[in-house]
Amino acid sequence: MVWRIGLLVMSPARALSAVLLSSLLVYHGIHGIMANHNTVQLMPVALLLWTGLLAVREGGWWRWLLAGLAAALCMLTKYSALIWLAVLGLWMIQDLRMRRLRPWLGAGLALLVAAVLFAPHIQWLLREGAPSLGYVSKAVNGENDASQLGHWGRLLNFVVIQFGRALPL
Repeated sequence: MVWRIGLLVMSPARALSAVLLSSLLVYHGIHGIMANHNTVQLMPVALLLWTGLLAVREGGWWRWLLAGLAAALCMLTKYSALIWLAVLGLWMIQDLRMRRLRPWLGAGLALLVAAVLFAPHIQWLLREGAPSLGYVSKAVNGENDASQLGHWGRLLNFVVIQFGRALPL
């Protein structure tokens, strides 16, 4: 999908170079064998960006439908997909191709598809007392921190971990 995105914005040779060079990033690749929510989210995000770019550039209801499907997959993977959706939305607002009504109808279709596919999850959240939102709330307040490092300790821990991950570069 990254290669397909590259093909939309550059020559095939440069797109291939971009994919090959980005695959060498130790920061991302070293954790590729881990199956966690961050790794699992990579494919739906790439799918969202690819289908969103295709829908804006080339139109077509089925491309908008796929973008909606990708948006729902992103949200079902991890709620931080809202950031990707916001970035995509801001890009669409400023893109000249979106200055007509027709592309916004397509974007509305994508939102509708995403909402329909995400609705069972919303129902589950309401039925079960929103356990995943409770987890987010606890994480923001540092209550999931088993090591009891406190705010500054967690910040220092994060910086040290990032330095360690980037050190091989």
